[in-house]
Amino acid sequence: MRKFVFIIILSLSLQGKAQMWFANGAEWHYYVNQFYAGATGLNGNGHYKITVTNSLTIAGDTCYELTRRFTGIPFSPLTPPVNDLYKGHFIVKVKNRVLSLCTNSTTPSFDTICDFNAVVGSKWKALINSSCSVSNATTAVTSVSTITINNVSLKQVGVTNTYLAIIGSNTYTLSNTDLFVEKLGGLNSFYYYNCCSIDCDVRYGDLSCYKDDNFPLYKVPGYTLACNYSPVSIEENSYQTVDVSIYPQPANQIVNLSSPLFANKRAQIQISNNLGQLCCKQRLQFNNGNAQLPLANLPKGIYFLKLIDEDLKTFTQKIIVE
Repeated sequence: MRKFVFIIILSLSLQGKAQMWFANGAEWHYYVNQFYAGATGLNGNGHYKITVTNSLTIAGDTCYELTRRFTGIPFSPLTPPVNDLYKGHFIVKVKNRVLSLCTNSTTPSFDTICDFNAVVGSKWKALINSSCSVSNATTAVTSVSTITINNVSLKQVGVTNTYLAIIGSNTYTLSNTDLFVEKLGGLNSFYYYNCCSIDCDVRYGDLSCYKDDNFPLYKVPGYTLACNYSPVSIEENSYQTVDVSIYPQPANQIVNLSSPLFANKRAQIQISNNLGQLCCKQRLQFNNGNAQLPLANLPKGIYFLKLIDEDLKTFTQKIIVE
């Protein structure tokens, strides 16, 4: 009898764990502020809303179809009105605490987004866009911890994606970092496709909010706008050139960033080449308004540095690496 009761309790526990992901009413909001560093200086910002639209069975596993919509100002046109655009769907599953993306539903095939069983130093195959010519593509775990949100203890895993990309005649060492939290997905993007194409960038943004029918609205600390914020103009939330100093110019191994407006703030840094291709993306801590950004992995050339602070204000400036 005790064994029977234990089995029932275990079964209910597993069902509860399964409902941690993709519960009824689940929706994710990602704030987006993009910059294309080409000659025309195209921008686009607004937010992505991700919702669960379907459940299906693939190779005996329960999977979920998630649909993504963008509301805001896309790359073109550059002026209002704000647009509401369907931006595709993707299929994911969670099995044994491994979140994975369906890359081929016919075969079928799944690639790991995040393994919540991982320990520091664990690695798995990075998600790579098919347009890239890459090698040594890996996702490595850099931190493992727990966080309590709405009285629920959730595992969080920090990762760094690193790979070599051949763009034209140059070989770049590209990298980006992300923090994955159970139920919430990635904080920089639900999942990140490492890519060499500027078209990849518009899929992603920083998590601003999450909720479902059994999980009250959670706003990511530092996000002050409405969860579904959409701008009325692309210039409304940006710093001026005089607000931030970047030196030396040209730069070599490092570049210094300085501004009294960034006293003890964290900011997201994106560096793109002059073709608009994202070369690196990371978070940077300012101490007393000063920070240093390493550039050792960037080949000589012209780049555009974009900074997004905790209040979602942005700053973009050209830098030269020699």
